[in-house]
Amino acid sequence: MFLDPQPSGAEIAISGKPWQPRRAPAAGRRLTHDFLSLPAIGPDVQTRAVMRWNAEKDVASLIAAQFNAGVLRPRDVPSFNGTGDALAHGFFAWVKRHSSKWFTSGRARRLCADFEKLSLMLQRVGNRSLFGCEYRPCCAYAAATLTVQNDRRIGELLDSHYEYLASAGDGSTYYGFVPFAATPELIRKQYADWAKALSILGQLDRVIAGLAA
Repeated sequence: MFLDPQPSGAEIAISGKPWQPRRAPAAGRRLTHDFLSLPAIGPDVQTRAVMRWNAEKDVASLIAAQFNAGVLRPRDVPSFNGTGDALAHGFFAWVKRHSSKWFTSGRARRLCADFEKLSLMLQRVGNRSLFGCEYRPCCAYAAATLTVQNDRRIGELLDSHYEYLASAGDGSTYYGFVPFAATPELIRKQYADWAKALSILGQLDRVIAGLAA
């Protein structure tokens, strides 16, 4: 830290006359090119710094609304390091509670029951979009591709579709973008739809596991 050799209060004037303190600070006796030493910091003092950016007020309010609506749990946030970090902890803990995967024994009766349950779940939903994507980019991997052998058609798929999207930059690995709801009623409805969607995906995993067994 550089030393200012000018006495403290020298810039203050009273009735036109410079004011000087009764006692000059001890540091003022040092040379103009000298440095002030810093006090030693004890080992019990935390010296790790955390940089935090102030979130926009509307974003912070939107994130707080997810917890206030009762769908996200504050106890899932171990420590507060910003609104975005709180949303990440709370949201992924919610997803974990609603996206458990099941595995079957591979028996025909169990597999038929799993198929029937999946069909009923899909019938109840109908054509309604549970995830509510408001914007869908050109997704390169919207559908899963299973390759049995490398033939001409597979080569065309890889070269004409995936390679083109990767090189031209027109494609995206995101299936869609979903905005968070802002009011308590819409927030609870949105998370209820997401829970149904994750349940359907979990049931689909169960059917696939039964087919693979």
